[in-house]
Amino acid sequence: MSTPAHLEEYHVLFEHYKLMIEDIARMNDRRRVNSDVYIGLNTFLLTGMVFLLSISHSVSWLLPSVFLVVTLLALVINQTWKSSLESYRQMINLRVTYIQKFEQRLQYLYQHIAPTEGDRLDVGVFMREAQFTQQPGFTRVELRLTWLFMALYPAVTIGVFLLTYLVNNHLLTPISL
Repeated sequence: MSTPAHLEEYHVLFEHYKLMIEDIARMNDRRRVNSDVYIGLNTFLLTGMVFLLSISHSVSWLLPSVFLVVTLLALVINQTWKSSLESYRQMINLRVTYIQKFEQRLQYLYQHIAPTEGDRLDVGVFMREAQFTQQPGFTRVELRLTWLFMALYPAVTIGVFLLTYLVNNHLLTPISL
C-alpha cells in the first residue's frame, strides 16, 4: 500500500504546503497592518475635524470649506483602502483555493501511507474552511468600515454647511463646544 514514492511525494508536498500557509499568514498580517494605518488616518482626520468644529463658532464659511477639502481627501484615502482590501482578498482567496487542492492531494497520499488501524487524520484546514463562507470575515468587515467612513465624512461636512448657514442667517446662535 505505502510506497516510497507516495511517502516522498507526501513529504515534498507537505513542505510546500507549510510554506504556502506561512505566505497566507504573512499576507494576512500585511492586510491587517494596512488597515490599521488607514483606520489611524481616518481617526486623525475625524479628530481634527471635531477639534476645528470645537474652536470655531460656525460663523465663517472657511470652516465648511476646510471640511469639504478634508472630506474629498478622506474619500480618496478610503477608496484607496477599499481597493487595497479587495486586492488582498483576491490574492488570499487565490492562495486558499490553491492550498485546498494541495490538501486534497495530501489527504489522498496520507490514506496510502498511514496505517489502516485507528482514527485517520484529516489533512486540511482550508478544505474545512469552505463551510464558513457565509460568515463575514475580517476583510468584509473592513470593507464595510470603508463604506462607513466614506458616508460619515460627507454627512459631517453637510452638517457643518447647514450649521454655518443657520448661524450666518441668524436662525441659530453660534455654538461653542
